[in-house]
Amino acid sequence: MSDDLRPDPIPERKVRKALRIFGVVFSVSMLLLAVVVVITLLSLPSTSDLRKRYFAARLKRPTTTVPPIQMQVRSGDVVPETSGSTRSVRDTTVAPTPTPAPEQPAQTTLAEYAVDRFIERGDRSLRVCENLMAAPTVASPVDTGSFGRAIQDQISTNQTNAFAEAALAPLGALLQLPAVSDVALNLRDAQDTGDLSFIQQAGFYSDVAFAAAEVFRNKPMLDAVSQHAYHLSVMARLSRLAPTVANQSDFVNMCSQIEAGALNPASTTVESIDEEKSQLLNLIGSMGFSPQQVGYDPALDTRLNIDITPRAVTVLSPWMDSMYRSGLQLAIQPQQ
Repeated sequence: MSDDLRPDPIPERKVRKALRIFGVVFSVSMLLLAVVVVITLLSLPSTSDLRKRYFAARLKRPTTTVPPIQMQVRSGDVVPETSGSTRSVRDTTVAPTPTPAPEQPAQTTLAEYAVDRFIERGDRSLRVCENLMAAPTVASPVDTGSFGRAIQDQISTNQTNAFAEAALAPLGALLQLPAVSDVALNLRDAQDTGDLSFIQQAGFYSDVAFAAAEVFRNKPMLDAVSQHAYHLSVMARLSRLAPTVANQSDFVNMCSQIEAGALNPASTTVESIDEEKSQLLNLIGSMGFSPQQVGYDPALDTRLNIDITPRAVTVLSPWMDSMYRSGLQLAIQPQQ
C-alpha cells in the first residue's frame, strides 16, 4: 500500500481530550451510583425495626410453645424449669371428662429477668450492700450447693440476694452494650414467639458478630466489673460468717466503695484494684478470719470468658467457679 493511502494518524491532543472526557463521564457515573447505593441503604429498615416487625406479626397468631430461656450452669445446677403443663382435676358433679384446672403463671426465667431489668428498664443499680445490712445471714450458694436456686429465689420473690446480685453485676454490664442487648432481645423474642427461624437468618449472624466485636472493645471494662463483683461476693461470704459485721461502719464503707467501683468501672485501674485487695484483706483480718476461711484468693483470675452465639450468651470466670461453682448462660433450650 502506498503512503498516500494510509490514514492520517489521530493527533495526540485529540486522544488526550477523548480520554479526559471518558474519565469525567466514568467518574460522574460512579459518583451517581454511589449516591444511589447510599440512599438505598439508608432507606432500609434497621435490624431492630425488622425484629420488631417480625415478632409483632408472629405474636398476632398462635405459635407452638418451646421450653423457656433458662440459666444453665456448668456444674449441672439448673434453675427449676418452668412447668408448661396443666393439672387435670375431675369434676365432682356430672362431668364425663376431666376438666383442666387454670394454667399456673409461667415462672420468670433468668433471661426474661435480665432483659427486663438491665435492658428494658435500664436498671444499673446493685443492691449487695443494702441486702447484707438487711439480711446478713443469707445462705451462700457454696453452702447450699445451688447458685441456680439463689438466682431463682431472687427472680420469683423479687427480693434481692447478695450472692445473686454480685454474680449478676458482670451480666448487667454486658447487657448494657447496645450490640449485645440487641442479641439478647432477639433471643428473648424468639423464645416468646416460639419461632426460632429469625435467629437462623443471615442478618442475625451479623448481629452476633457485631456483639462479639463490641465485647472485645469493652473487655477491660467488663473485667473490671468482674473483679469488683468477686470482691462483693467475698463481702457477702464474710457477712454470712459474721452477721454482726454487716452494720459496722468499716464494713459498710468498704462494701459501698466496691459497689461504686462495679457501677463505675471506667475509673478502675490496676493500682485501685491492688488497693481494694489490700483493704479487703485488712478487713477480713480485722474480723478475725483468714482469706481461706472466707474463700478469698487475691491472686485468682477474675477475667471474664464471654461467648456469644446465635443461640446463647454465656458469661464464665474462674471466680464464679470458685464462689458459685457455675457460670451464667442465657440460651434458647432445644425441645426435648
